[in-house]
Amino acid sequence: MCKKNVLIGVLLAMLLLGSGVVQASLLLYEPFDYTIGELLDSQTPPDGMGMTGSWTAWDQHDFGMTIVDGPRATPTWRTWDGIAHNVAQTGGFISVGADGRSHMLGHITLDSSVTDTFTDGSTTWMSVVAAQGDVPWGYWPMLAIGAGELLEDRGNEAAGQAIGGGVQGNNTGDGGAYYWDNAINLSVDTVPSTINVVPPIPYLWVFKITWSDTGNDTVEAYNFDVSADSTAPTEAAFNAGAVSNSANLDQSLFTTLSYAGARVEYDEIRIGTTFDDILGAITEIATNPFPADGATDVCLKVVLSWTPGAFVGALSPKHKVFLSEDFNDVNDGNDVAKVAEQDPNYYPLSGTLSLDFGKTYYWKVDEANSTTGWD
Repeated sequence: MCKKNVLIGVLLAMLLLGSGVVQASLLLYEPFDYTIGELLDSQTPPDGMGMTGSWTAWDQHDFGMTIVDGPRATPTWRTWDGIAHNVAQTGGFISVGADGRSHMLGHITLDSSVTDTFTDGSTTWMSVVAAQGDVPWGYWPMLAIGAGELLEDRGNEAAGQAIGGGVQGNNTGDGGAYYWDNAINLSVDTVPSTINVVPPIPYLWVFKITWSDTGNDTVEAYNFDVSADSTAPTEAAFNAGAVSNSANLDQSLFTTLSYAGARVEYDEIRIGTTFDDILGAITEIATNPFPADGATDVCLKVVLSWTPGAFVGALSPKHKVFLSEDFNDVNDGNDVAKVAEQDPNYYPLSGTLSLDFGKTYYWKVDEANSTTGWD
C-alpha cells in the first residue's frame, strides 16, 4: 500500500526581508541535483540554496567532474552506489570521469545569507558525504570555507585563509581538522575512523567551527560511517570523538566554499548553525518546511523547501507541491492548487516565487513512501 506523507505550511507575505534558505536554519544545501551526465563546471545552483554564481570544477587530467547517480562500468574503481544510509539525500552526486585517477578541486561563492552568520561568538556546522573509489590508494576528501579556494597540490594550499578538514593529500590514513593560512596546517590528532577498509565506503564528514570573540577560532572534525550497516550519526558521538585545531582567522574575508581530493566522490554538502540543521533525523514523512508553518514577514521572493521523507528516494516524481490562497484546495490536494510534480525538494526549480504583499498563502508537499509509485 502506498501511504501519502503530507507537509502543510502557511505563509503570511508581509515584508521583503531577503532571500529564502533551504530548511529551518540550514544555510547552504548542495545536493548536486543537476542533469545526470552533465559536468559540474559552470552549473548554477537554484536561488535560495546558499550559493551565488556557478561552480568552478577542475581535475588533473581534464576528465571532468560529472553528475552521476550510481556505479558505472568505467572507471572500474567507481563502484559506490550513491547511497549514504542515515542521511537524507536527493539528486545525484559528483565523480571524476574516465579513468578517474585524478586530483580534483571545486569552488563556488557563498551567498551573503551564509557569510553574514560567520560572526564572533557564533558556530558554523558543515557536512559532506564522501566515498572512496575502489582503489588501494587515494581517498583525500577535503571541505573548507575560506577567503579563497583550495588549490593544487591536493588542496594542501589555499588562496588565503580557510578552515575545514578531511584527509590531507598523500595521506591514505585517517583525517582531521585543518586550517589554511595559504598553506595547510594539520591537527595533531586524527579522526577515529576506518577509511582503509574495503571500498567503497561512504563517510559523512562533519565539521564544527566556533568563531571566537576572544582568541583563536576552533574547528572540530569527525567522520561517520554511513554504509548499509551503520547507525545514525549523533551529536553525542561527534562530541565524544571529534578532533580539533585552532587559529586566529579573519572570517570576515570568507566568501568561498571549496572541496579538494583524489579518487573520491562527493554528495550532500550542507552548512548550518547547529548539528540538527545539517543532520536532522530522517523521518518517514517530509519535514522542516521553509518557510515554517505560520511564518510571518516572509520574503515576497522566496523558495519553498523541505527535507524529504525517508522512503521517497525510489520514486519519480518524488514530490507533489500545492500552493494557493485557498486552504481547502491545498488541504484536499485539489488539482487547481497543484503547482508541481518533481524530484527536487525545493520549489520553484529556478528563480523564486513572487508573493503578493499582505496576502496569506497555504502550501503542502505530498509524498508516497512506497517504491511502487503513487496510487
